[in-house]
Amino acid sequence: MNRHILKLVSVSKKNTFFRCLCQENFKDKAFEILKIKEFTFVHDFFQNEINAVFGVFLRRLVFVFLFIPFLVEGQSTMEQVLPLVIKNNTWLKTQLLQAEASKMEAKTGLGLSNPEVEAGLLNGNPSVIGSRKDFSIKQSFDFPTVYYYRQKGVDIEQALLTQKQQQAVRELVHQTQTICLKLVWLNKLKQQKKLELSMVDSMATVVEKGYAMGLNSRFDSERADALRVQVRYDFQKLENEQQVFKGELVALNGGQPIDFADMDYPSWIVPAFNEEWKTNRVNALPQIQQAQSEEGLNINNLNLTKSETMPKFSLGFAGEYLPSENFHGVVVGITIPLFENRYKVKTALLNLNAAQAGNKHIQSMAMQTIERQIMQYEQTKQQFDFCKQAKNRISILNDLNHLLQVNQITLVEYIMQMDTQYKLSINYLESEHSLCLATWELVRE
Repeated sequence: MNRHILKLVSVSKKNTFFRCLCQENFKDKAFEILKIKEFTFVHDFFQNEINAVFGVFLRRLVFVFLFIPFLVEGQSTMEQVLPLVIKNNTWLKTQLLQAEASKMEAKTGLGLSNPEVEAGLLNGNPSVIGSRKDFSIKQSFDFPTVYYYRQKGVDIEQALLTQKQQQAVRELVHQTQTICLKLVWLNKLKQQKKLELSMVDSMATVVEKGYAMGLNSRFDSERADALRVQVRYDFQKLENEQQVFKGELVALNGGQPIDFADMDYPSWIVPAFNEEWKTNRVNALPQIQQAQSEEGLNINNLNLTKSETMPKFSLGFAGEYLPSENFHGVVVGITIPLFENRYKVKTALLNLNAAQAGNKHIQSMAMQTIERQIMQYEQTKQQFDFCKQAKNRISILNDLNHLLQVNQITLVEYIMQMDTQYKLSINYLESEHSLCLATWELVRE
C-alpha cells in the first residue's frame, strides 16, 4: 500500500519539514510531526520583491497545502534523525531487551519458598512385623516484614532499570547529536571553503590571462596555481572528514542511509544562571536520580536484612502408617537464624554508607561541572560576539578579481586581503560552533 508523504517547508532559516503520513483509506492516520516551529519571515531569505510577495502568499496558504499530498523526498535535519536512530539502532534494542530481562529476573523470589514433600516406605525385619509408611508435607514462611521489603526492593529495582533504559536512550541521543552538530559545522565550513575555492579559481584564471598578456610574471602564475592546489586540498580534506562522520551516523542508524545536509544549529533558550536553576539542574541530572534510587535501594536492603534476622516458621502435615496403627497430624516448626546473618546487617549498613557518600560526591561533582559549563558558555559567548563584530567590520569585497584584472592591486595584496577575510569567516564559524556546543551542554537532558 502506497503512502502519501506530505512535506511542508516553512518560510524560515530552519526550513523545517512537517510530514503527515496518511493511509490510503484515511481510516488510520499516523502523523509524524517532530517539532512545530513558528513560521517566521526571514528577510535575507528573499532577494527581491517578487520572492517576498510569494513568501507572504505561501505563508497565508500554508495550512491549505497541508491537505495536498505530494510524493517528495528530502534531506534530514537533526530533529528528524533522532527518532530514526532511536528506532533503528541495534545497540539500543539490545540494551532495552537486557533491561526487560533484568526486570523479570528481579521479580524472582517474591513468593513463598518451595514446599517440601517427603514419602517413605520402610520394610520391617523380620518381615512378620510388616512395613511402615511415612508421609509429610511442609511449607516455610518468613517473617511478614520480609515480604514487604522484598516487594519494595523489587519496585525500586524496576524504577532503577527504567532509569537505565532512559539513560541508554540519552546516551544514544547524545552521541547522535554530537555527530549531527559536527556535521552542521563541517557543512558550514565546506560551504565557506567552496566559496574560497571559487574565488581562488577566478583569481588563478585572471592571473593566467595576465601572464599570457605579459602583465604578470611567471612567479605570480605559479603562486596562484599553488594557492589553488592548497585550497582544493583543504576542500577535499573537509569532504573526507564529512564522509567519516556521515558513516558514523549511518552506523548509528542501523546501517540505513541518512542524507544529512543541515546547515543550521538548533535554537536553544539559555536560562538564567541563578542558584535555583543550578539546584534544579543538578536534581534533574540522570546520574543524580540513579544515585538517589540506589541509595533508596540500599536503605531497603538494610531493612530487609534486619527483617531476615527474625525467626522463620513452618507449617505442615505428617503421617506415620503402621499395619496395626496410624499416626498423623499437624507439624509446626520455627527456625532462629542465630549465625548465618551474623555479618549481613553490618554489610548492608556499610553499603548504605557508601551509597550515601557516593550520592554526595556525584552531587558535588555535578555542581562543579555546571559551574564550569556556565563559565565556558560565558567565555565562548564573549568570543563569539568579538568574532562577529570583527567579521562585520570588514566586508567581503566581491570585486577583488576585477581589481586584480585591471592591475589596481597586486597578487600579494589580493592574497592577503582574501586570507584576512576568510580567516575572519573561519574564526566566526568556529566561535559559533563552540557557542552552540557550550549552550547544548547546559540545556541537554
